[in-house]
Amino acid sequence: MVCKSSATCVAKDAVCFDSYTCDYKGFVCKSKLDDVVDTYDEEVRKYNDLVEKFNSLNSTYEEVVAQKATALSALAAAASGLEEARSKAQRVSDCVAGANTIDEAKACLP
Repeated sequence: MVCKSSATCVAKDAVCFDSYTCDYKGFVCKSKLDDVVDTYDEEVRKYNDLVEKFNSLNSTYEEVVAQKATALSALAAAASGLEEARSKAQRVSDCVAGANTIDEAKACLP
């Protein structure tokens, strides 16, 4: 095949679009367009995989945050119960220490 110096040569069996189909530079051969589409599709697949991974990690994170809040609430309730029991034990201890008879000591117990 012989081409002018200003012409773009392609193989005889090439499938090409009309001039200026894609941009001001001229025609685009189908094989080149297919390569670009394949590359684009691969990037979209990678992006979608990343979005899926992010959503999975975010869901796990949200579950952990909820579990942490529940655990902190349970810990606060346990600490409150412990403080109440300590205070009650101190009152009973003080009462028993101040008792002069066994009956006064027995009266200290709830």
